Amino acid sequence: MLELQENRAILEAIKECNENGKAASRDWITFNLRDISFILTNQQVRKRLDLLEVKEYIIKRRGREGTKITEKGLNYLYYLKAKQNCIINRSIY
Repeated sequence: MLELQENRAILEAIKECNENGKAASRDWITFNLRDISFILTNQQVRKRLDLLEVKEYIIKRRGREGTKITEKGLNYLYYLKAKQNCIINRSIY
């Protein structure tokens, strides 16, 4: 469950950065995650990004190109949001 929450938070951060016309760096992602109480080191973020890239949810590039979310990644993010909303709704009733 924690892995899914981390994936959602990382993908959300990348999406937000990309929507602002920027590519996300590991440092930016790490800093942004701390704002929402996910404390991950730069190395931990790197490892998670590697896993997300293998699944084709993101594309990692060096330098200014940074990390970008793919269409497949956006679909996965929407799935994770829907799944979390379903869990929340079940706990209310």
